Amino acid sequence: VKRDRDALWSAAYKAYLDKPEHTFSSFEIRKLNEYMLSFTGDSPLEHEALKFLARTYSGTLERENHKCHGKRYWLMADIFRGLSIDIKDERVMVRPISDILKRRGFYKERIKLKGRAMNMWFNDDKQFNTPTGNLSPNWD
Repeated sequence: VKRDRDALWSAAYKAYLDKPEHTFSSFEIRKLNEYMLSFTGDSPLEHEALKFLARTYSGTLERENHKCHGKRYWLMADIFRGLSIDIKDERVMVRPISDILKRRGFYKERIKLKGRAMNMWFNDDKQFNTPTGNLSPNWD
């Protein structure tokens, strides 16, 4: 066993030192391209989420000396409720909703409120922080 182990490590180390170059096949390139495009494409979920986010918010942070003081915030639970996402599907939907929020310039702050730590999502874009905030023409 020791001899085989040493031979494997020796071969792996030699391959590392040789710095082999890998060329992607056309299949791998196509799969990578599809994967990257999946991050830029608009989805029906994104459309509905943005309409909801422009229409309503969870609250306004009233915390003096905090960089987000006076800004509107959104809680993931409220977004799920607003999009009618069933409670059993929430765990699966956290990542897609978070990706939408991040892509649209939202950022998450962990803030303690009423004795509980909460993940609040904020956005500095005025369309989400004014009562008459409208989405771009592409979204309505």
